[in-house]
Amino acid sequence: MIVFKKLRYKNFLSTGNAFTEYDLNSRTNTLIIGKNGSGKSTLLDALTFSLFGKAYRNINKPALINSVNQKDCMVELEFSIGKKEYVIRRGLKPAVLDINVDGIELDKNASVKDFQNNLESSVLKMNYKSFCSVVILGSRYDSFMNMSPADRRKVVEDVLDIEIFSEMNVVLRDRLAKLKELVRENDSMLRLNEEKKSLQKSNIETTIKERETDIQLMQSKIDVIRADIDNDVMTLIEDKVNMSRIKKDISEKRSPLENRKKAVEDVFRDLNKKQLAIEKEKKFYDDNDSCPTCMQDIDQKFRVGMIAKRIETSKEIDVAVHKLDDTLHAIAVEMEGVVKMEAVHDGFSRTIATKESRIRTGTDRITSLNDEIAALRVRNDSPTDAREKVLKDLEDAIADLDIEKYALSQQKKSHDVAYDMLKDSGIKAKIIENYLPIINAQINEHLRDLDFYVKFELDETFNETIKSRHLDEFTYASFSEGEKARIDLALLFTWRKIAELKNSVSTNLLILDEVFDGSLDAIGADEVMAKLLFKQSQHFDGQVRDTQSNDTNVFVISHKIDLVDKFTETIKFEKVRGFSKMV
Repeated sequence: MIVFKKLRYKNFLSTGNAFTEYDLNSRTNTLIIGKNGSGKSTLLDALTFSLFGKAYRNINKPALINSVNQKDCMVELEFSIGKKEYVIRRGLKPAVLDINVDGIELDKNASVKDFQNNLESSVLKMNYKSFCSVVILGSRYDSFMNMSPADRRKVVEDVLDIEIFSEMNVVLRDRLAKLKELVRENDSMLRLNEEKKSLQKSNIETTIKERETDIQLMQSKIDVIRADIDNDVMTLIEDKVNMSRIKKDISEKRSPLENRKKAVEDVFRDLNKKQLAIEKEKKFYDDNDSCPTCMQDIDQKFRVGMIAKRIETSKEIDVAVHKLDDTLHAIAVEMEGVVKMEAVHDGFSRTIATKESRIRTGTDRITSLNDEIAALRVRNDSPTDAREKVLKDLEDAIADLDIEKYALSQQKKSHDVAYDMLKDSGIKAKIIENYLPIINAQINEHLRDLDFYVKFELDETFNETIKSRHLDEFTYASFSEGEKARIDLALLFTWRKIAELKNSVSTNLLILDEVFDGSLDAIGADEVMAKLLFKQSQHFDGQVRDTQSNDTNVFVISHKIDLVDKFTETIKFEKVRGFSKMV
């Protein structure tokens, strides 16, 4: 069991030069509260950084250094495993990584990466994801349910501590290590190449079918376009004939009409001039009794005769003008007909232009489509298609791997028993198979305690099946955030119990980050509080045990001030002059 004792950090995120220190082994329940940005969640980042060199939240390393002081970022963690006492010091600016065991600093001749790998595999016996699955539950890290099946398997294997069988393999390493690797590589490559072959064949067949479908579609388009062209060509001839006829009619009618109109208008102007002259003469005789030039009297009878003659002539002119008006009107009516014919002519002209454009465009499109069809047929019929060569290469590779597989199988006959026991599908798979009912039973026990009555099962591939009482199937994603939180809590409690049972990665620490701040409803929150704080008993593996061991130190990070009276201790964070401080 890993017993975490103290965590100290300074110049880490919003923390200043003074160390912030947590007692991780007080065997109590502690509420950490504060406003957003006050530094209450820094505990998570500092803890994971000390162990794994990265924050719990998605924060890159340079951003972990306090932005004001910009140096001397340091995190120190004290813990024990069995009788050994450990201290980890990890810092930035300057970079620091020291691990002390019982007061003696470990040799750091190896690279930082190897040093870290040894810490996880030999000391902690868990990696970053396993730690976050067993120790921390919060919204900023993907839960077990959001992991891939492969990552889920790794978590379970770490919890069950079945990596020990890899150490047993040392006895057979000299004789089997190379052979095992070759067999694994052969099987993997064979499966991979078979999958590639199947996929390649499927791709080729699919591509050919798709090309044939494309060819059919393009041929259908050609047929439609050609039909449209034929229709346009047929009607185009008729349109041109009609337009030519109309143009001829216009030519034959417009010029004579315009000439007639001009002649009538000329006569009309002459009559108007004559009418004005007569009016002027009549006015002279109306207004004068004597000649203004010679001053002689005008004979009255002569004057009256001249006036009467002018009146008669004026009337004749008026009659002629009216006739001319009628003639002009008739000409205008005929001209309107000509204008209408011209509009029809213009309409035919536009229609012809449109059809000719469509014919050109359609012809070009048919040419383009035929080129595409020809190219697709060449690609389908080509024996040198690149993918066909890839397929042939895969078939050759598979044949070579089959020969290699036979040779390897002959070599390993004498080692089959040991090999079957130690490979992943052997003892480890059997252990997982044996533990799955226990894991599933434990998960469902916790779900019932949280008043969430569903049947939850993980299979050997670590895919889940969730059914209601009425056997309706659900997915994790289909549940509300509160229901997801119940499932995540049930899994967290389960991993801790399994780890405790196996005596591998059990710890004295449990941290819940904002679990009560949104996901869980009031009832769900109270139920979790009861499990955490009042140690409700659970049936597990035939025995009655507490949900949380009396050795467990529980930290709950929350915004809810009304939770204070439910905890034995409360830590409040505030921002003081830009730095996070415990108050």
